[in-house]
Amino acid sequence: MSLVAQALVALTHYVLDGQTWAGDQIMEQPVEPIGDLLRGAGDAQKPVLAVYVESAKMQIQGRETQGEKGMLDLKVFAYIAPGRVKLPDGIGFELDGSQAGLTLNVIGRQIDAALHLGAAAWLPVWRKFVFSIEEREVRYMLVEVESAVKIPTMEISYRCATIPDPDFGTPLYGSWLALDSALRDAGGDKVKLADLFKGMIESPAGLPAYQDLQANFGLTDAGLAATGLGPVPGAVTEDGDPVELEQITNDSDVIIVPEDEP
Repeated sequence: MSLVAQALVALTHYVLDGQTWAGDQIMEQPVEPIGDLLRGAGDAQKPVLAVYVESAKMQIQGRETQGEKGMLDLKVFAYIAPGRVKLPDGIGFELDGSQAGLTLNVIGRQIDAALHLGAAAWLPVWRKFVFSIEEREVRYMLVEVESAVKIPTMEISYRCATIPDPDFGTPLYGSWLALDSALRDAGGDKVKLADLFKGMIESPAGLPAYQDLQANFGLTDAGLAATGLGPVPGAVTEDGDPVELEQITNDSDVIIVPEDEP
């Protein structure tokens, strides 16, 4: 999975939190989301949302422009508990399995609304990662578990045009810097997530600038030399740093530059 995909899963979770009838019952890429529903069988249960990324396609090396985009399939699943559905306080009617379609459609509308008008602390950052939603598709399913209980389910797929994955060995910038600030402001476990993203983007640190350029644009040694931004072939130290310039050759003229002068 790409870093953009992982960031968007987390951001979508935060944007949806408290914005739908599921309340805070939101999971990120769970293996068994239906388990949470069945554990409360017999009692009124909130719906459960699960956020996934199914696929991500983007260029990560050799990019030619600054406006490149990635394409990512973001999915939000809504699961309705068997039996009576627990709704937030103030909702003036009760729902059960016989009204699963109504429940799912209301939640679907709430999810769409949250991506336009969701949590104020997170939606601006979400928009920095998603240029546009190119396509939306909804599917309705009955998921049957081993006990023959059927779980009404809705799958919403969003085809998103996103920023590309970040370069390697680069200080946080742009959308990633905004995400880092938002995570750290939120505190708690989100700080650990901020540290994880920061480490994966800025590592390896301390490489010479020309090596960062070569790695992120996928240049061969010859390609790097052709840019004129790398050291003269062979004129590097064991650590990969260019050696200090001592003389400049221009045609037949040789200019000696003393080491103690700039």
